[in-house]
Amino acid sequence: MVTAGVVIFASPVIGAVYNGFGPSVGVLRILAIALLPLLTRLRWSFELISEGHERAVARAASLAAGLTVTSCIAAAQWGPRAVAASVVGSLMAHVAILGRLRRVVA
Repeated sequence: MVTAGVVIFASPVIGAVYNGFGPSVGVLRILAIALLPLLTRLRWSFELISEGHERAVARAASLAAGLTVTSCIAAAQWGPRAVAASVVGSLMAHVAILGRLRRVVA
């Protein structure tokens, strides 16, 4: 619901907060999509840590961080929207890694 609200109202929000910095509207819409995998990542990380799998969560986070940095550097040549999309993709990859981890330890 929040994601949909941000996507729908991205233009007025950017206009109000940044006084019409138009190119940011697309970036904000892309990053709004990241809210769902971000929340899933946090929940699953906390659950796994509470079950005693701290090291596995730390390894998954390190792998995801490396993927994020690498993909952002690669995407930078295509501009801010590509970088935002790479962040969302990296978050989704982190969620996939944690999902696999949850199935393995269950």
